[in-house]
Amino acid sequence: NSEYMGTALSYARMASSPPIQHPPMGFFEKVMHRPLVPGLMATTALVLGAGFWSFMNNKPQLSQHLMRARVVAQAATLVAVAAGALTIGASSKSDSEKKKARTFDPKGFDHKES
Repeated sequence: NSEYMGTALSYARMASSPPIQHPPMGFFEKVMHRPLVPGLMATTALVLGAGFWSFMNNKPQLSQHLMRARVVAQAATLVAVAAGALTIGASSKSDSEKKKARTFDPKGFDHKES
């Protein structure tokens, strides 16, 4: 019973304590933490460079395949960026903020007639 009370008190302290503040992450830490978009961007750039190289070395068939691969890599990058933006947007707003964002407030606009 005393073990349960100790656990309950520690949970109560955790609930009342302020959230833990982490130091801001640097660029490379962010890339290592979420590598999908930077990796897809690097893939797009590498395929583009290889496509230009094959074009300059008179290999039109390889160049064509690499340019198609670049389009696929670029589309995957855009999908990843959009999915990340939607995920961040969905998790950052509370229900009341979402409802407020959907309502129209005509007082928020300053309409000046000229």
